[in-house]
Amino acid sequence: MQHTDSPAVTVVIAAYNEEKTITACLHSVVRQEYPAKMLEILVIDDGSTDNTAKLARQLPGVTYLHQRQQGPAAARNLGARHARGELIAFLDADCEAPPGWLSTLVRTFIRLQNSSPIAGLGGAQYGHPDDPPYARQVDTFLRAVGFIGDYVKPFQQERRVSHNASCNVLYAKQSFLQAGGFREGLFPAEDVDLDRRLHKQKLAIWFTPKAMVNHHRANTPEKFRKMIASYARSQADVVFLHGLFRKIHAMPFLSAVLSLLLIVLGCLHPLVFAVLAAAGLAITTIFSRKTGLSLKTSFLFIAYTYVLYTYVFIARLIQNTFSPPGFLMQKLRPLA
Repeated sequence: MQHTDSPAVTVVIAAYNEEKTITACLHSVVRQEYPAKMLEILVIDDGSTDNTAKLARQLPGVTYLHQRQQGPAAARNLGARHARGELIAFLDADCEAPPGWLSTLVRTFIRLQNSSPIAGLGGAQYGHPDDPPYARQVDTFLRAVGFIGDYVKPFQQERRVSHNASCNVLYAKQSFLQAGGFREGLFPAEDVDLDRRLHKQKLAIWFTPKAMVNHHRANTPEKFRKMIASYARSQADVVFLHGLFRKIHAMPFLSAVLSLLLIVLGCLHPLVFAVLAAAGLAITTIFSRKTGLSLKTSFLFIAYTYVLYTYVFIARLIQNTFSPPGFLMQKLRPLA
């Protein structure tokens, strides 16, 4: 890659039925403080059935591509193949980026690459200020458990990481394509899988808190539960492909053992159960005070995540383990 201050960059935005957010997202990219002649904006419509296509086509400076619905990994890969930039930035269609987002990513990437080769650089994500109350609560919860989930990162300094979320990340196009891109059919952990493959190739992944975006969160309990379940399912697929390599991968096993222990001890003596219940209440209270969420909301978020993530993760891992050889790979399309 040429070490210029403003190399050619392509921003790829995968979209499926994003009529409520796509216009604001694209406006935020068009308004980036980055030389217009060095910036390409691609919207990859993953088979939308709403007004996403109409809205994306209306904005000058945006190139629109359409594919039949195949998932965000396939849409991003299509964008990467068409990208003219030597750097590719991925932004979700329900995100909005401040004017300095792209220039911060690019400048930091170039500076880090001048010291040692890197493949990717991710940025921070915050909930959207216009989100309804429940979505803001989800953002608060995700930030509070970021040290475990590694989706919303709590770091305040630049650092090398094992993974960045695909909603706000920049890759060297050459490294991205040589690694095979995102694994199509794997969602929403296709970014974890890609970064793991890059890590195995001894390529560094970095994070900077200075390149931030606002990301709309799940705005109903149903959407939150769906998010947790899909995340658990895909993380189990990643473990089946690569083994255990993240804290979040160990959590379901620890949770299952702890649950069994609680049941056994609780059955031995009612007093033991009462002590354990009191300990759980104390932990929830501390979490509530730390986050500012109500005690009831804190309990529901913790319970949803604890029970649902553990159950779905282990069930999926068992399914993958005892299914016929190649069961999972038959559902995932070959790497490019």
